Amino acid sequence: MIVNVYFKDTKDGAPSNQQVNVRTLECLKTALDIVIEDRQVISSVVITATTNGHPYFDDKGNPKLSDHHSGAAIDIGAINGIAISGSSSLTLSLQSALNQYPYIRENFGGFRQFI
Repeated sequence: MIVNVYFKDTKDGAPSNQQVNVRTLECLKTALDIVIEDRQVISSVVITATTNGHPYFDDKGNPKLSDHHSGAAIDIGAINGIAISGSSSLTLSLQSALNQYPYIRENFGGFRQFI
């Protein structure tokens, strides 16, 4: 099955269609494959942030560390055209599938989790 990936600009005006770490891409692909093998239909995802949308400094000028800065993180804003929701079975299924990837450290969304 083909999953269309769309990219959305963040409020900082930067496009989310940016280069990411290979492991980040592999993680998303693996998670999508797991959900699809479980007979759930995902036809599209909207990526709202890769290296964009996460400032390097806070309001006081202190550095903010984020895996986004190195291309090691993505934010998914919608699945099948529906905004991410903690109560959505697809959101929870995708988030659970993401947790199966061996290199994942943080998984926020329907439920917030540090691994």
